Amino acid sequence: ALARAILSRHMPTRNYAQALFILAAWATLLWPSSGADLQAETLAETEVYYQRGQYDQCVAACQKEIANRTWNARWTTLLIRCQLDRGMYAEALQTYEAGLERYRDDTRMRLLGAEVYQYNNRPADAKKQIAYITNQIQQMP
Repeated sequence: ALARAILSRHMPTRNYAQALFILAAWATLLWPSSGADLQAETLAETEVYYQRGQYDQCVAACQKEIANRTWNARWTTLLIRCQLDRGMYAEALQTYEAGLERYRDDTRMRLLGAEVYQYNNRPADAKKQIAYITNQIQQMP
């Protein structure tokens, strides 16, 4: 009914059916999909997966966003958290080192990196992360 009112105001009567068809086609293309597998997860939704212990869903959403090159270090840190909580220390280390290449100056990432290095029995590298953070703080105006 709303579409009819809008179209009748802006379209001549003879083109009403054609305009309605075009409107329906556009609505089909632009309307968000209701399928969960087709919908991108938001960061907030993915964090809820993590908080509920739904690590498989959380990991899948994080990996998808990281693969899509979404520019937000929180996706990487959330993935690392999931990996650490599941005892996947080697994977967490790989994720951290890949994330560090992209988010070199992210303090949260570095702090989490210190934890990752500790879990991977690399205390010297953990100390380097803390030293880097300390140095960054000291250089602030």
